[in-house]
Amino acid sequence: MLEHFVFGMDEAQESSEKEKALVLRRLQDDNQDEISWSRLAGTVWEPVTYFKKVDEDSNTWGKGEGVVDASAPDVLAWLWLSYTPKRNLEYERKNGNLLAMELDVPGTRSKFMVTSVKMPGAISNRIFAAWWTWAKEQNGDLVAAFTPHEDFGQGAEKQIVDEALETAKSAVLGKFRGFYRIKTLAPNVCRVTMVAQGSLGGSFTKKAMAWAVKSSLGLVKTLLDKYMRNGAKVDAEMRGAFPAPPLRRRLTSEQDALVARCLSLEKGAAASSTSNNSSSKRLLAVFVGNSAAPQARAVKGSWVEMKSTSPFVSMSMKYTEPEDGESSVALGKAKATLDCSTAEALAYQFAVCGREKMRISREVGDRTRFIFMEHTKHDLEWAMVKKMPFPLTNREFLCRYLSFKEPAGDLVVVFEALLDSTKVDYGANPKVVRGKSTGVVRFKSINDDTQCEVTLVQHWDAGGFVPERVVVAKIPEALSGVGVMRELFQRDDAIDGAKRSELAAIINTSEQPYVTYENELVAEVGARFASLPAFEKLDSPDHFVHMSSAFKEGSSTMIGRATTDIFHVVVDISIPGFLPRQFVSRIVWKWDTGKKELTVVADSVEHTDFPERKEYRRASSTVVVKYKQEVDVKGIPQTKVTWTQQVDLGGVIPKWVVSRQGVSTLMYLSRMRERFDRSLELNGKKREELVKMIRRHGRDGVEYSEEEEKIVAEGKTWFKAFDGLKSKDVAMRSPQTKGKVAYKKGDSRAWGWSTATVRASPEEALAYVWDVKSRDKTRP
Repeated sequence: MLEHFVFGMDEAQESSEKEKALVLRRLQDDNQDEISWSRLAGTVWEPVTYFKKVDEDSNTWGKGEGVVDASAPDVLAWLWLSYTPKRNLEYERKNGNLLAMELDVPGTRSKFMVTSVKMPGAISNRIFAAWWTWAKEQNGDLVAAFTPHEDFGQGAEKQIVDEALETAKSAVLGKFRGFYRIKTLAPNVCRVTMVAQGSLGGSFTKKAMAWAVKSSLGLVKTLLDKYMRNGAKVDAEMRGAFPAPPLRRRLTSEQDALVARCLSLEKGAAASSTSNNSSSKRLLAVFVGNSAAPQARAVKGSWVEMKSTSPFVSMSMKYTEPEDGESSVALGKAKATLDCSTAEALAYQFAVCGREKMRISREVGDRTRFIFMEHTKHDLEWAMVKKMPFPLTNREFLCRYLSFKEPAGDLVVVFEALLDSTKVDYGANPKVVRGKSTGVVRFKSINDDTQCEVTLVQHWDAGGFVPERVVVAKIPEALSGVGVMRELFQRDDAIDGAKRSELAAIINTSEQPYVTYENELVAEVGARFASLPAFEKLDSPDHFVHMSSAFKEGSSTMIGRATTDIFHVVVDISIPGFLPRQFVSRIVWKWDTGKKELTVVADSVEHTDFPERKEYRRASSTVVVKYKQEVDVKGIPQTKVTWTQQVDLGGVIPKWVVSRQGVSTLMYLSRMRERFDRSLELNGKKREELVKMIRRHGRDGVEYSEEEEKIVAEGKTWFKAFDGLKSKDVAMRSPQTKGKVAYKKGDSRAWGWSTATVRASPEEALAYVWDVKSRDKTRP
């Protein structure tokens, strides 16, 4: 039914003048006058936005708006075809056999709908008769308008409705008027707005009428629930439908002035704020003291490195002279590379109320987050209330977002705090302090727009007086959106795989002349590791990686070795009182003469680009990794990797610390093995062979030996062990599996039984059981 309606929409009869007049009249009820609407209390976090207003005739109107994960035509079809079998059953459950009917007006886009509502207690039931019509506006929006049936005028169908109402005189006739507007946001996403006003008839209080109006708006929530889909997928569809931003030269003078103010932050200029001078100077000292580069000086105009919330995002802050009255301010910057186009990144950044962002916002405790004004697709205003730690008051941030395209091709989002006089309707009067946030997000295309570089520069004023430690904690959080963006679009496996393939081609096919120092390094390290002390076995977290080490008590040097089949670095050894260790190494790889074994050598060196720093202790490391080609297994290449490493962490460190760090270091080989692991494929090939063997036995009628026949016969008798025995059900890991145990009095044995449905043939199931040495069964 729904599909038939959708397919027939383009060929539907043109709206009559009477139908057009109804749609226009209903749309005028909204007047697009947002000031006249007030949010209903307690609905600020609901997925449907609820508002109400009272017109000049003291009539109460209600408005509900939400985003539905379906196409606009599908939503209109569901609204229009209200008497489907499923919805009829739901109606009967709520209202019994009270009168309900739907009557199309032939040759038009109109219909009549009669609905009854069962009221509680001694209150008379209500009945509503409405004339409905639908239209498609020039901008593509779909509208379904409804009004009391008497507004239709005369007609045969109206007469039928009047006669039906005569049969339900015991019910009080109520009236409802309003409309649904359905705006397409993406091919399978739309925004549904319902505006309605009604009368229940009889004498009801205004409070009861307000309840009735909100109840009628519940259909919007019903639509949301009915079509709800995965939030990440919906966000991706919305990004795909986001229009290209305007060129900067197309902006209005007012918009361009906003852009100029925000872009000044990229040069380190402070945005307008409200805090005090001394607090800002103290704040800088805290940032420097907690940064990853504490030797940096608080020099005006210089960026100071900060500890980032992500290893793929660099964060820093810059000291700028605060204006009079400023307090709790900071200018931060975050930078990362995204594995997506600039258009995708811009669409994500501009979707301030996307599903995933709303989920994260709730999880971190934000009190609300919503758009309250949309000037254009690329110019909007939104509100957020951030939760602050006790005893601080929550902070309110009101921002204007604007996106555009630079002449050089960069896509840019600028945002600025709104004026202090700006007021937002939360449906209540929350106790908040106004904070301010102004910034720039710039997306620069790289690698033919398969990736982009994102830079966020943000000026943050928490408002009021906030302790420096709180501001220090909140600034990385404010900049962490770059890290979230990086994780959303990351294609690490694909990008790393392409780079590995490129490097492998060089190693295998290119000419490889070795210079003197490379040959000397390989020979020297090989000689150093030629006679190693006795190794002690280490407990390996990976069943397929064998680890061992050699260590002299009282020394800071450890030799580790790991074997499996298949660079400036700072390491935090995570021991209180011990500084992180800094390694600077030179790496060389070399084939043997037959190109059967590849040796990689890394040895510590001094380098001017990486001087010793007082916040680290310089450590040394020598590594020899041998990659030996083995015989293919089932057509899958095999390589035996042996990793031997000597590490001097510096200082005097207990053996248990060195051993623990050694296991952690050698786990690199485990990660390498897991990266190239093809156990499932190997197991699958082995099972395929077993399946062929089993079927061949059945086809060829292979005879079994007398001993085999005896074993099979004895095994079949075991299935009868539960006959006559008292058994007990046992809980199994999977709800798809049933199990039970049984005991025979005087017997020391317990019998177990389980059953499950396996999505495989009997031969495939038997092959899995038969392959007792498969890799998945040898894991601990």
